[in-house]
Amino acid sequence: MSELGIIDWLRYLQRIVIRDKDVYGIKRIKIFISSVQSEFAEERAMLCQYIRTDVLLGKFFEPFIFEEVPANGFPVNHVYLREVEACDIYLGLY
Repeated sequence: MSELGIIDWLRYLQRIVIRDKDVYGIKRIKIFISSVQSEFAEERAMLCQYIRTDVLLGKFFEPFIFEEVPANGFPVNHVYLREVEACDIYLGLY
């Protein structure tokens, strides 16, 4: 899916949220953006930044990329799976 396709899909979800819920009382939808670690790192960061800084998308979506997790004493796979479970949408770039 191209970047434009992803953005269009997110805007579609946003319209559903606006139509079905009170905009001011809604919890932002968490999106876990993933891919093979060595591939698409730049695209993941760009998509995450785009969602956060877009005036409308930033109000409704909270993107997550694993690179932003600070180092800690927990196993990496435990932290990764915990974050996946906490998100509403898993977006895999392949």
